[in-house]
Amino acid sequence: MCANKHGHGLAGMAERVSLLGGDFDAGPDPRGGWTVTATIPRTTDGSQ
Repeated sequence: MCANKHGHGLAGMAERVSLLGGDFDAGPDPRGGWTVTATIPRTTDGSQ
């Protein structure tokens, strides 16, 4: 996997999720590797 030198990584992901009113968590997984979880509320009518 190639690192994107123009992105903002986990901080950028967390910021975008926050702007949408969601929750974001990222960290080492006890089984190895990393776990990233984002929960973003949705609406049924397309509004925010």
